[in-house]
Amino acid sequence: MTAPNTIARTNTFGSTPTPINGKIPDQVGDDIPEKIYLWDMPVDIAEQIKKLSPLMDENSEIFRELSIFFGGNAKVDVHHSDLSKFLGRKRLYRVIRLKGESYKDCVYQLVDDHPESMDALGMLRYYKAPAGRIQWEEIEKAEIAMGKELTVNAYGWEPDAWTLFEGGEQHEMVAILAFDFGD
Repeated sequence: MTAPNTIARTNTFGSTPTPINGKIPDQVGDDIPEKIYLWDMPVDIAEQIKKLSPLMDENSEIFRELSIFFGGNAKVDVHHSDLSKFLGRKRLYRVIRLKGESYKDCVYQLVDDHPESMDALGMLRYYKAPAGRIQWEEIEKAEIAMGKELTVNAYGWEPDAWTLFEGGEQHEMVAILAFDFGD
């Protein structure tokens, strides 16, 4: 495992680092601050989804929701490495849409009405807030509730990530789940 400020040769998708001052970062040294690492991150998420899961239908709900989650207009940055973790081998996917009086209500609906979600291998979720009305403390309460409701099984989610978008009509949460397909 490398220290936080050391340089890896490739990013998650296997491309090489962008040169800094004409040198590849690992030729420059390990003391470069993280904030100036410039990686050739893929811009086209749809292409990455196709690359990582070539049999996934581009018109499917899961493809569309992954494109939204990783697409770039999120109010909380997402890690593109979560995409490759989520699209692992032998997976089944499910999208669950929830609306409630609060984001916390959406979390409780997920846990109570969809207990199978606790058996997922990975979960990506996003909240939708009405434009200009983001209530960060409400989202924090929802994520705390999610943590309290999780069982030991669910702590194995890989990945477990969330983000936020504006444009919902009320409190909404979309959960994208990955399940083990089996042998």
